[in-house]
Amino acid sequence: MFPTPISTFRRLLAAATLGLTATAFAQINLATSFSGDGSIFSVSSTDLFQTKLASLTAGGAGTFYPGTGDITRLANGLFGAAGNLGAAWGESVAPGSGTTITFGLDLAASPAGYTLTNIKTYAGWDVGRDGQEYTISFSTASAPATFATLIAVPYYNPSNTPADAHTMVSITDFGGVLASNVAAVRFSFTENENQGTFYREIDAFGAATVPEPSTYGAFAGLGVLSFAAYRRRQRATATVGFRRRDHPPG
Repeated sequence: MFPTPISTFRRLLAAATLGLTATAFAQINLATSFSGDGSIFSVSSTDLFQTKLASLTAGGAGTFYPGTGDITRLANGLFGAAGNLGAAWGESVAPGSGTTITFGLDLAASPAGYTLTNIKTYAGWDVGRDGQEYTISFSTASAPATFATLIAVPYYNPSNTPADAHTMVSITDFGGVLASNVAAVRFSFTENENQGTFYREIDAFGAATVPEPSTYGAFAGLGVLSFAAYRRRQRATATVGFRRRDHPPG
């Protein structure tokens, strides 16, 4: 059975001050799935965090529910088994309040950064650790260490769920693009439920940002200027080395 949509939020995105484009409005789709109906969410193994991830780091408070601090679980293409997995915790990562997790993208493969079109976060455990709430920020290729807020996902904790429950938050934009020239995406978590929601996977969809035509023009102009300077140097060298035969040295 396909996961059941719960509700949709429309949230104003914070204005980015990093010289890039961030969209004005985003749509937050919330869904829940129960282990009893066999509709466990399918996570991606081909998104940007799977194919273009250069670094993955925890910061802020940097605390996790015991045994859930392996943040690589969030980008390994696995949701894990349904429901409460016991002491092994399975694919779960449960960040404490104030903890951040930053996904750095591969700028060597795309110097202009990446264009984000969709972000999805998945959580699942039981009725006590399935809710989600966090803020997403991002940096750009021109300032990879400077982050601006993209969107804050409000507290989402479906009620009347069975013992095993799973949630998905999907963020898109009405215009199709959440942000361009993205170098890194950072999630800032609240503790949410019972010492941390048990997140299973985070997916980010998009593609390498294509530089604007003006950028290509700038590069072309630099090439022309460099060639002109080279020719001037060549002519100057030729002039210095030239001696007229009717005026021998001395």
